[in-house]
Amino acid sequence: MFAMKHIFALLCLAMLTACGSGGDSAPTVSDIQGTNLYYGASAQFVFSGNNLETLAGSVTRNIPNCVGQTPVYATPAQQVLRCTITAIGNLTVQVLNGAGAVIFPKTFTVPAPQAALVTSMLNA
Repeated sequence: MFAMKHIFALLCLAMLTACGSGGDSAPTVSDIQGTNLYYGASAQFVFSGNNLETLAGSVTRNIPNCVGQTPVYATPAQQVLRCTITAIGNLTVQVLNGAGAVIFPKTFTVPAPQAALVTSMLNA
C-alpha cells in the first residue's frame, strides 16, 4: 500500500509538470517594423514576438502622433495595426507592461514632406 501511494504521487507530479503552469504565456515583443512612415500617410506597424494575439490584455502600445490606431490582424507571432502619422521627426513606438514600464521601444524617423516648387520661370 505504501509503494502504491508513492507511485500515485509520482504519477501526479509527472502529470502536473507536463501541464506547465496551465495558463497562457505573457506576450513578448522582439521587433517592431514600420512602413509608409510619412506625414499624413496611413502607416502600418508590425509587432513581432510571441503570444501577440493576446497583446491587448497584459501589455499596451504607445504610438504618439499616430491617430486612428486600427488593428489589422493578430496571430501568435505578429500583430499589425494602421494609423495616420500627424507629425514629422522622431517617432518612438513603445510596448509597455501592465505596470506601465517600457519593455520594448523602437524609434523611427518621419521625414519632412517634400514639395516641388513650380514657377513660370523655373521648375525646382
